Amino acid sequence: MGGKSVNLSINTYSGLAGDGEIIQEGEVSAIIGFHKRGWKKRAIARELGVSRNTVKKYIKNGGVHEYHKPVRTGILDGLKDWLEERFSRHDGNADVIRQELEEKGIVVSLRTVERAVKEYRDDLRRDKVATVRFETPPGHQLQVDFGEKTVSIGGERVKVFLFTAKLGYSRRIYLKAFERENQGTWFAGFEGAFGYFGGIPREVLIDNARSLVKKHNRLTGEFELNEKFKAFSRYWGFTPRACAPRRARTKGKVESGVKYGKGNCLAGREFSSWEAMEKHLATWLCNVSDVRALTDRDDTPISRFEAEKAQLMSMEKAPYQQFRELVRKVSRDSFVDVDTNRYSVPWRYIGVEVSVLVADAEVVIHQAGVEIARHPVNSGRYLRIVRSAHFDGIICGRHVENTERKGETEKVRRPVNDPLTPPLSVYEAACAF
Repeated sequence: MGGKSVNLSINTYSGLAGDGEIIQEGEVSAIIGFHKRGWKKRAIARELGVSRNTVKKYIKNGGVHEYHKPVRTGILDGLKDWLEERFSRHDGNADVIRQELEEKGIVVSLRTVERAVKEYRDDLRRDKVATVRFETPPGHQLQVDFGEKTVSIGGERVKVFLFTAKLGYSRRIYLKAFERENQGTWFAGFEGAFGYFGGIPREVLIDNARSLVKKHNRLTGEFELNEKFKAFSRYWGFTPRACAPRRARTKGKVESGVKYGKGNCLAGREFSSWEAMEKHLATWLCNVSDVRALTDRDDTPISRFEAEKAQLMSMEKAPYQQFRELVRKVSRDSFVDVDTNRYSVPWRYIGVEVSVLVADAEVVIHQAGVEIARHPVNSGRYLRIVRSAHFDGIICGRHVENTERKGETEKVRRPVNDPLTPPLSVYEAACAF
């Protein structure tokens, strides 16, 4: 039987036999061929130089079988839908998912979670950039936002907060510069835009600034407005809409307006004063922004505004009177802090909690229902506004006066005649006896 000669071609494919022996695909074919011709397993093994176990295996399998990776069960099996929902909710943060799994009693490494949610990353990325262009009819929507820009004013680098409003239909823009961003400047910006456009849109799309929105559920889209902003919107009769959190493209028109204002109106410019910058803003709005060519149309914002102006609601009302009520503790140097500025109160109230009423033009300070100080609102920053009478009668006789130094209002102490502090001549006379 060993004298039989069989001519079989040997292929280049190699595999691993069950006992760890390397074997060619052609040798497997030879084993099957010899077996069909009646060769014994021992003779086949001797002829091909392989073990009898290898011959037995391939005869039993009937040749080469494709390798299948064994299926292993994982600790996160069955959590596919939960992982996908959490991945979307947490904006792709795998570590937060790992922490929530730990709270459920499932302890895994961060790398394990990252592998499990890897398939969802592309979908999340596409969802973030996907945008559906949304057009609004004339007079329906106004989009608003704040931008920040450092500008050279009077030779100093000043951070300017640029309120930007853009009508959805005509793309007409309104800009207003402020020294800070707070609820008061938001309201002033709104009213400035309404006056500039000559009317009020039916809907205003806002960001999720704390001055306007208390909370916003990203999954359900439900949001709760700040109470004062809710009253402000009722006063003017528009409906506020909050854009989706961390999705600035929802208000893409005003986003582009902010970039346009910072990059075209203020870019690289220097101004001698704040008033000079405001004058430039007004000129730029009329001579540049209003007459710019719209990319998707053959007309300009000011020409399209003719159709939009007639659809705006009338604003035949006085400006909204806004008041803020604050509680402050009088500092040891007899001041209270309001919007980075410091306002003096009578020194006898040092360490006492007082009520501060901030109106459009005045800061009024009360203690136990009694007015103890009143100051005009200062629009600057980090200044001290002082009434000299608030420091009259301080023991050890020091009187505080106002002085200007390096653009700030500073305190200068002057000696005063205090009836509780006798002059030195009294002590000299007593020593003479």
